[in-house]
Parts: sequence; C-alpha cells; structure tokens
Amino acid sequence: MTSKPKVKLDRNRRARKAKRKSLTKPIRKSNQHPTAQPDCPYRAGTLYGSLFVEGNRDYITKVELIRKVAELTKKSEKVVNFAYQVLKSPKHRSNKNRSTELTEGERVKLIPIRKNH
Repeated sequence: MTSKPKVKLDRNRRARKAKRKSLTKPIRKSNQHPTAQPDCPYRAGTLYGSLFVEGNRDYITKVELIRKVAELTKKSEKVVNFAYQVLKSPKHRSNKNRSTELTEGERVKLIPIRKNH
C-alpha cells in the first residue's frame, strides 16, 4: 500500500488577506436620521417613524394622513394604512405599547405613551 504524500494543511486553511483598494479609512455616517425627534418612540427614517411624526403634528383626518405619508415614503396606501392600525393600537405586538391615538370628531392625532420609571 502506498500512501499519498501529506500536504501541509495549514497552508490550505489559512484565510487570505484581502487587498485594500484605498488606504484611507471610510467615513461612517451616524445611524441617527437628521430629522429625528426626541419624543418619537420609533426609529427615524422608518415607515412607523414617518407616520408617527406626521400624525403627531396636529389633528388631521385619517385619509389625509395616510395619503400624505404614502407620498413621503413612496409606499402604497394599503401598507401605510396597516402601519397606522399598528400605531393606533397599543396592544399590537409591533407597537409594544409605544403609541396610541386621540380622536376629535373625524380627525386623529398619534401620541406617545410615556412610561414612568
């Protein structure tokens, strides 16, 4: 029986270092959206965040609010309507008791739920 010559395994298992294209360090942008509001309980720049900011400004009809946010976020009104349903019900699992709605006749306003620690 002849055995195959043993090849050094370390040579094959070592990861090769990638060549750098540029020697300068990349500039990292912060995660914070420039229009982030301190009283918004949702991440800025997301559909929930945009919807909450628009709905928190003043009392507005639900149809106007959904149409406005759909234009801003370039999402369909059906998607924005679902997001609105989530934000208005504190018990929804995606809301996590962060916001609810106030109604004044036909008009609505989204408000944050403050937790007292």
